[in-house]
Amino acid sequence: MEVKGILINKRASKRYTYLPQARIEAPNLSQSVQVRDVSHSGIQFFSNLLIRNKTPLIATWKDTTIGNLVPFIMVVRKIDQEPGMTFRYCYGSQFVNLRQETKLNIQKLLIQNKKEEEEANKNLIQKITVTSLISIIKQGRSFLQNLLTASDTTKLFHRFTRDIKEYEIKSFGATDDISQQIQKLTALNFNCNLLNVAIPMVPKNNAQGFEFYKEAVNKIEQINGGIVEARKYMDSPFATESVNRLFYNKLELLQTFVEAYESDSETGKSEPVKKIVEEYKRTSPKPRR
Repeated sequence: MEVKGILINKRASKRYTYLPQARIEAPNLSQSVQVRDVSHSGIQFFSNLLIRNKTPLIATWKDTTIGNLVPFIMVVRKIDQEPGMTFRYCYGSQFVNLRQETKLNIQKLLIQNKKEEEEANKNLIQKITVTSLISIIKQGRSFLQNLLTASDTTKLFHRFTRDIKEYEIKSFGATDDISQQIQKLTALNFNCNLLNVAIPMVPKNNAQGFEFYKEAVNKIEQINGGIVEARKYMDSPFATESVNRLFYNKLELLQTFVEAYESDSETGKSEPVKKIVEEYKRTSPKPRR
């Protein structure tokens, strides 16, 4: 997909943190590993064993609710690890040749993890005042930079920083043009994820709720501008990856925004909402939930 000169790759599957111990097996290979997360397409896991790409494996673990899962997987990439970590390697894998029973169990697992994550997000947002949310959104890049570089980084926002890549974190210590652009994209992704969770939970019928709504509108405009600006940096694979993630996060945010504000008596007929509704209809071919 291409948007105004920007190549947008196929959307990655939504990943959910999932941390069981598992065992991987293949001819002449058997080892315990630590699962990192799960998606519709596969799992990521930590290991101390060097595994080549395209290696087919059998993974086995027991979920406390679903029971035993035994999917076939294939390693498709090695994910960079910082020195001194508990495990030397991290791998991304895809599910392959799944039996019907395993497919159903993986689907149950994803539904279960999605509900758990939504509940955790709800509990998190309830700990942050609307005034604080507005301030965080307004601060943008400076808030995230302080969050990432503080020695006593609060774990309150871990759910919104865990998907930030190592190269994105390192960009905050550099001053070249590409690093500056990656900083902007990373901060917009952070705000996008925060808004996606916060918008349905912020009251709309008071002054604070209306101010939050205006900041959400402003941030969507900034995200659109950030995606367009990033076209100048498409020679960088890092910038391309960051803008690709932002593009799809924005699509999710548009749906969240429209569902929250289109039917609201105060904001539903305003020009900003009409504009965002139109963009949502234009860019989201799937029917609303």
